[in-house]
Amino acid sequence: MLLKTFNKALVILALALTLPNLATAEALDDRFYVVGGFAYNFLDDDLNLEDDLGYHLAFGKPISDHFNLELQATGWRTAVDKGDGDATLQGIGLDLMFFPNRDRLPFYGLLGVMAGNLEIEANGSKQDNDGELVD
Repeated sequence: MLLKTFNKALVILALALTLPNLATAEALDDRFYVVGGFAYNFLDDDLNLEDDLGYHLAFGKPISDHFNLELQATGWRTAVDKGDGDATLQGIGLDLMFFPNRDRLPFYGLLGVMAGNLEIEANGSKQDNDGELVD
């Protein structure tokens, strides 16, 4: 019951935040922008890595009334569950964001591609994302 009430409140809040956009139709602001954020990573137990905080940084630019293009970087560093060591994930990607109706409802779809590297160092040895021994 509490979850349903919470979900309804989230929907009402999202709609309330978009209502000011319904009354205004302005020219597209095509300046570059920067977006930063934090994420919490819930990792599979089979990886033997701790859940931990990560970061996200993106540079973007609207390229038309319906599309934005973003270059993004993401990563995190966490501890290994068993043994002494840590793991680092770093990635870089390119996103194309589609806004069907930017003036009325600022929701978007996203198509992206990302390449990254996972490096695990534990008990004196290192592994890259392919599982090959580095050292």
